[in-house]
Amino acid sequence: MECVTALDNIVAFVQGEVDETLRREIATHIRNCPRCRREANEVRRTLKVMREAGEDFTPSSRVWMQLMARIKAVMAGLDDGFAGGAADTVEPYDRDDAALPGRMSPGVPLTPGRKVMAIAICAAAVAILVGLVLMWRTTQRFAVEYKGGATVYGPEDKPAGAGEKFFVGDGIRVKGSYGQEAQIVYPNGTKLYLSAPAEARFEAEDTVYLVSGSMRVVISGEEERFTVKTDYGSAVATKAAFEIEVDKAARKTSLSVKVGQVDFANAGTTQLAEAGKKYEAREGRSPEEIEKIEVGRAVVLDKDHNYAVGLAVFDPAKRKFVDPQMGQTVVLNAGSKVRLRFRVTNREDFAIRFPSGNALIDEYETAIIKSEQDPNLRLKVRDYFDEAKESPRPDVENKIKLGNNERYEFYCEVAPEALGLKKPGETVEIYGLYGVLLNKEKTNRIKIRLAAPPPGGEDGPEE
Repeated sequence: MECVTALDNIVAFVQGEVDETLRREIATHIRNCPRCRREANEVRRTLKVMREAGEDFTPSSRVWMQLMARIKAVMAGLDDGFAGGAADTVEPYDRDDAALPGRMSPGVPLTPGRKVMAIAICAAAVAILVGLVLMWRTTQRFAVEYKGGATVYGPEDKPAGAGEKFFVGDGIRVKGSYGQEAQIVYPNGTKLYLSAPAEARFEAEDTVYLVSGSMRVVISGEEERFTVKTDYGSAVATKAAFEIEVDKAARKTSLSVKVGQVDFANAGTTQLAEAGKKYEAREGRSPEEIEKIEVGRAVVLDKDHNYAVGLAVFDPAKRKFVDPQMGQTVVLNAGSKVRLRFRVTNREDFAIRFPSGNALIDEYETAIIKSEQDPNLRLKVRDYFDEAKESPRPDVENKIKLGNNERYEFYCEVAPEALGLKKPGETVEIYGLYGVLLNKEKTNRIKIRLAAPPPGGEDGPEE
């Protein structure tokens, strides 16, 4: 996409008024174009000021009269090259115009240079005023509020503080420990809980677009109708509670209704989703109910099941396993091993059998460590597995049976050199992959820096 196309649509893009295809093209362009990114941020700031100004922003009739009088005066003095034979001087204003402050003196000659400048000034003035008026008319005095939880990055890609407000057209990204939630509250009381990682965009006073990830929705008002849009279906409800998730890899949207009823629509078909049931809609297909599995029945993990995985590292300074937040780094003493902990949690309502940390299934490693900095880094956890620290113990077929929200942990110890840490001061960012066959579930990312060897040698045992 060229800059001219992006800039022509930048206001509509910021306000969420372009179609999804154009939105993606512009979003990709401004990520790579500093100029257009600055323009988009300027539009966002302008809209924010206008929203805060509210109705006080409305241009007065006096402003309109003054602007039109100036344009009329300049146009009256343009010659054949600009307006087809007008006079070479600016005529006096009429009686009403003459009373306006800042009027131009009559009889001022307009040289060609002055004429060009006058045209440019008038065109810019009209464009700016009309643009601001149109933006004000299409901007609602509406904002959602970030209450806290997982870290939220707003339109300018900066972390938001608790209490920060977002407006129509704003997009957010949620980061943090896997499964950690960010709470967003609408003015009508509707609450959104976005699980990290996730991405969403606020499209209207009663609509949110879930781009990726999962989100819990609680609609409290009986008269409030709320809509969640996704690439693979939309959910509409009043006074209901439900969880909705977008799986980009599988090209599907999953819906689980907890309270009330939800209209779940996709591919021109609407399914009435009821409490206690789960549904899914795949790209180009109608929504359908997922076969209910009785609570307590154990099934083998597959790519469609909902579970969470977290990675923690032993911090010698704190003498315990920690889950570093965004930007934090764990300093590792030289000569000591990197102690890592995988934690797996079942998010389904029924029991699932998970593979243990040292399992090898169909030539696929259950858990591995990787780094985006070093594409060649791929550590098989099984090779570094500490069997004595697995809890609970493996059962039949080397799989762990977990009920709803139950979890288990397994550990491994890795030499710093295996992660590419060879000299003091070097840093690596790692994450874990846990899965079976085609299913891979990423953990959070952890930064580790190698320090100088301590006088006393390695750190002591963990607490």
